[in-house]
Amino acid sequence: MLIQEQMSLEEKLAVLSDAAKYDVSCTSSGVDRKGKKGMIGNAVSAGLCHSFAADGRCISLLKILFTNQCIYDCRYCINRRSNDVMRTAFTPDEVCTLTMEFYRRNYIEGLFLSSGILHSPDYTMDLIYQALRKLRVQYRFNGYIHVKAIPGADPVIIEHVGLLADRMSVNLELPTAQGLKSLAPSKSRSRILAPMRQIQRGISTQRTEIIPYKRGQRFVPAGQSTQMIVGATPENDYQMIKRMSELEPEFKLDAPHLKLLTIGRLDHQKGYDIALEAARLLKERGILFTWYVLRKGGLYDEIKQTIQKYGLEKEFILLGITANPYPMIKQCDIYVQTSKFEGYGLAIAEARMLNKPVVTTKFDAVFNQMVHEKNGLVTTMDGVGVADGIERLLKEPDLYHAIVDYLNQEKKGNVEEIAYFYQLIEKGTGRS
Repeated sequence: MLIQEQMSLEEKLAVLSDAAKYDVSCTSSGVDRKGKKGMIGNAVSAGLCHSFAADGRCISLLKILFTNQCIYDCRYCINRRSNDVMRTAFTPDEVCTLTMEFYRRNYIEGLFLSSGILHSPDYTMDLIYQALRKLRVQYRFNGYIHVKAIPGADPVIIEHVGLLADRMSVNLELPTAQGLKSLAPSKSRSRILAPMRQIQRGISTQRTEIIPYKRGQRFVPAGQSTQMIVGATPENDYQMIKRMSELEPEFKLDAPHLKLLTIGRLDHQKGYDIALEAARLLKERGILFTWYVLRKGGLYDEIKQTIQKYGLEKEFILLGITANPYPMIKQCDIYVQTSKFEGYGLAIAEARMLNKPVVTTKFDAVFNQMVHEKNGLVTTMDGVGVADGIERLLKEPDLYHAIVDYLNQEKKGNVEEIAYFYQLIEKGTGRS
């Protein structure tokens, strides 16, 4: 490892921007913040990912590592300790200078800052904090900032960084502890999950405050994201989804009664008119339930009006978007799909992987993965049919538990799904 102490800022930028291109956890901002008098910059919710490089990187953010030096020797990482690459590090002032100069030239709209581990997690996280604090306070930078939290760093430092950044993320690394041990033996699952849980709890606490705390800074207002390395170890889709479902949920489905979940864009295809009619009927029948919906879409205002019309404000909850829906699937009692047409129904497959009984409308491709009264119920494409299916699973516990048992026995994983996909192709082409 060659550490270069005397490098120009331009030379450092060449090394540390190139080293950052392998980090793909660079999502749209998810936050709107208008310009302020005396401040420089702004953050627009959908404005930071409008242009992409050929390899998929968002080129409207200055995307850099604070340093590519690292104390760890993870086999999958180009910046691992044993790799013979040029090493360098920015100072907090240099990060500020680059961000401001690129912004003033209209090259960027914000900063994405990740890092290798220099000396220790605490030392590295403190340097990142110094850079962000100078940007916000000294340079008055009001633009978007996405920063990586360093596993193992002091929670107090992570809290301080979260009050300066718009989005934070933590690399989950690998789906299982066994995979992590084989490729990154110096890291532990508990150290990785600790900052993820801290950030999510901070976001959740802020969201559920009855009287919002009057402070100038909000904690990670654009939310949290993560990334996982796929293909380096032999885990299949089921193992990855199962691991993601065990993470701290962005939304807690804490209703004390029947919890229903639907995932899908708020548009005509997803049949929310059917879902709302089913919800109205369930309420009329005296069934206690909360029906949660993940995603956004063009029908949001229309659906909100129908919710009010039917008096379903407490029963039909539009949660919005989450980067990781699997903890919510894990929390629900029944997954409900009211689609009018689907090519496959990916959310149904994900619910099946997490052993959740499914109630779904009879769209054309539904029997590609559904077995009626085995892994769920297939109903008529109307509110009465969906309501009847939900009520049946609620009032027939033997059927509900038989479906859960069947789901537990279903083969899960990409090998089986690919094999089944080829079977469908052969049927479609008449091959035997």
